[in-house]
Amino acid sequence: MKIKKGFNIFDLNFILCFCGFTIFTTFVDSSLGSIVYRGATLMLSIICLFITGLKFGKNTLLKIFVGIFGIILIKITLDFYLFGVDNAYKAAANNAILFAYGVTFIPMLSVIGSWKKIHTQTCILILFASLFIILGIEYFKTDITVKAGRATLNPRQSFLTYGDSGAYLAIISLTILSRLRNFKFKTVLMVLAFLGILIGFYSIGKAASRGPLIGCIAGVLYVTANSTKLIKKISLIVIIVSSVSYIAVLAYLEDSAPVLYSRVMSTVEDNDTSGRDEIFEDALQIIDDSPIIGGNPVILEQHGSFTSFHNCYLDITVGTGVVGGLIYLFIIGSLAINSIRLGRKMNTPWDLFIMGMLWFFIFRSISGVAIVANTTYDICIALSLIIIYNKTRSQYEYCISNKRLSAD
Repeated sequence: MKIKKGFNIFDLNFILCFCGFTIFTTFVDSSLGSIVYRGATLMLSIICLFITGLKFGKNTLLKIFVGIFGIILIKITLDFYLFGVDNAYKAAANNAILFAYGVTFIPMLSVIGSWKKIHTQTCILILFASLFIILGIEYFKTDITVKAGRATLNPRQSFLTYGDSGAYLAIISLTILSRLRNFKFKTVLMVLAFLGILIGFYSIGKAASRGPLIGCIAGVLYVTANSTKLIKKISLIVIIVSSVSYIAVLAYLEDSAPVLYSRVMSTVEDNDTSGRDEIFEDALQIIDDSPIIGGNPVILEQHGSFTSFHNCYLDITVGTGVVGGLIYLFIIGSLAINSIRLGRKMNTPWDLFIMGMLWFFIFRSISGVAIVANTTYDICIALSLIIIYNKTRSQYEYCISNKRLSAD
């Protein structure tokens, strides 16, 4: 398969959708700057969508996924503006609507519309370089923002964003190592990719985030399972050594990332969920009260902020009812099964990286990803649906072609 090279407006749109705000706020700490950036990236997504249009073809699961997102958007819009909210929460409601439409939904549609025009190898390298640089800067910074022992990239980013960024870097670095033959300057890139994995896991440790850690392990395992024999051997050695030296690993965590160590151990020993069990109970109560229609998955807070139920599966079930939740689980289950079944066909760095991100989000979305607030999640699920559909269709057409040749 020929790999696209070059750079265009659609590549820029994808990169900004994926982690642009994280990159921007690392260098520009300004409320006005953040607003201008959000507006500019939205305009770019609209331009890309206008140029390419939106075509789903026969990809039914992609249509359903976008439809689920659309239903949730309609519900929260009606809930906030038709039924109204208290004055204390109006700013939060407005922010939630603007974010859901302008930061997640429209950018996701723009990536779906332009995926054929994206120079995938270029984007892989730019994402790798960007994440490597910003997380590398944080590694050497002495004035890093720390709250309750947990580090953030900057005052405008959360601990989870720092942890997620570390996971992205670790997965993309391992992807590059696994598909090193597709790149130039192999020796330099190999060294940088190894460093990228270390910096990625270091960032997760400093952020003390359990969700990104678990998701990262899932993504890394998928990429490793579909890597070259050399990468598999190296990973096997690492797994064996880690298993044998489990106590040493915990001791390392206790020393280098004490907050993450404490949070992991509290989860294992005390089943600590940082208060999420109460939030989950609220979500389940809404589902029990209205299993068919559901409710509003967006939780408004004062001072203009909003949150969710800290579990994407619950968010979608709350937003679309039990039927919608089951359909979404079917979509994710189908993606998981087919990504494993077609693992050997993920030949390009792009395919392998997106599938690694899929597995990251399958587990990460258990503890904090919201469909209306995480653009990276939305575009990775959409691109996974596109890749799996195309691989499955190619396999089907190949089988049909062979049957015809056999018949002749």
